[in-house]
Amino acid sequence: MTPDLCGDSTLVDWAKRMSDGLRAAGVQQLIAWGGAGYLGEYGEDLRAIGAGGGVDLLTLHLYGSRVTVTGAERADAAIEAGEAALRERSAAAHALGMPLLLEEVNWKPAPDRDREAERATVLSAWLERAVELGIGTLPWLIGEQGRTDYDGYLIRPDDAITNEVLRCE
Repeated sequence: MTPDLCGDSTLVDWAKRMSDGLRAAGVQQLIAWGGAGYLGEYGEDLRAIGAGGGVDLLTLHLYGSRVTVTGAERADAAIEAGEAALRERSAAAHALGMPLLLEEVNWKPAPDRDREAERATVLSAWLERAVELGIGTLPWLIGEQGRTDYDGYLIRPDDAITNEVLRCE
């Protein structure tokens, strides 16, 4: 990356310029950030973006991909890490007086585990915590029967346990 072009404010400035352009074009709906929700990693700081005045809604992606524990404890570690991320991002959004949307959420079970049961366990815990914190959620990726699962996150119509967890009551 070129330091002159990619400083700490690069994404903040970009979000502000994009949202200003949309508003100048007459857009009236809320404008969401759309990022992963990092807090100072990979050039993204959710707090700075929210404070920058460009967006109305902050976003978070949660996959638990940083969980390095293996075996039966893997799901427990994912639940703990995910709930911590939800609390931390929720607090950041709350401090800015902004809503937070968990716009991408899913869990890829280990190949040797019961795919449906493990995913349902992790998603259920994360979604319960999101509800408690007032965070809206959208799962990634719901697909039709026969669709190729390129990344291991596809939720199919016949994934009964996962679909029950996702069902709005």
